[in-house]
Amino acid sequence: KCFGVLTMIAKSMMDCASSSKGESSWVAESASTTIRISSDEGNLFQSMSPPLSSDRVFAEESNILDYWHTSIERRKAPLQPMLNIPGDDFISSDFQLKPSNREESSKYATSQQKQETLDNAFELISTKGLKKGLDYLIACHLLTPSPRDVASFLRIHQASIDPGILGEYLGEGGIDGTDKDYWNLIRFNYARAISFVGMNIEQGLRHFLTSCGFRIPGEAQKIDRIISIFSQCYWEDNAGDIQKCPFQDQDTVFFVAFAIIMLNTDLHKVHGTKGRPPKRMTREEFISNLRGVYNGVDKIR
Repeated sequence: KCFGVLTMIAKSMMDCASSSKGESSWVAESASTTIRISSDEGNLFQSMSPPLSSDRVFAEESNILDYWHTSIERRKAPLQPMLNIPGDDFISSDFQLKPSNREESSKYATSQQKQETLDNAFELISTKGLKKGLDYLIACHLLTPSPRDVASFLRIHQASIDPGILGEYLGEGGIDGTDKDYWNLIRFNYARAISFVGMNIEQGLRHFLTSCGFRIPGEAQKIDRIISIFSQCYWEDNAGDIQKCPFQDQDTVFFVAFAIIMLNTDLHKVHGTKGRPPKRMTREEFISNLRGVYNGVDKIR
């Protein structure tokens, strides 16, 4: 197409040159420009190119075509390596951008520093208590003091924390109203991650006290706080299921769960008073402990 256009331009130029004898302007041609001269100034200038014969015109057309053909080929030669761009199949399927050595070193240093901080925190937990270890992590900005984040950390790392220490921590009660609410939220977020759906109260309590990473403390007030959270979560999961949860409210679940713990403690007593064998709680005594809790006490039988 380019050669065709150039041929048409060359023919137009030749026609203009051959027909310019009696017209009002002359065409002066140089290597790079064409000068158009008005006929009024024709007396001052002479034609810069004589009329061309038909043979001369044909020769000029051939020379122009050869010139442009050679010029275009010369210009294409340096660009050929740039035009040979590989396709998508040239790129390896396993090619991927890799981080620089500096980025890898920075990530490794950050990970190593985080692990060292965790190791120091667990050492503080085992020697000075769970509060000290968590305060250290909060000061190092590895943990926020929100109840949800603290509870999540305790669940994730429960294998690295002594069950007795964890139980003592979950039984904390706080000083004032705001502090008490804070500890209740930690206990609730820890226990709410456990599902009690489809369990009766004995199964749910056994699962809560033996498979959740902590050991129940010995202090009665701490036991009360932990069982209170258990009764709330158990009631939320099973309320309305008469087969598994035949209780009228959450408080009834609390009293029955506490009575089961007392029964279990009595069952595992080693020594009685004055060296006598320990007296075990009877079935009637267990039911008697629950009298007045709610009207459907006979259901416990």
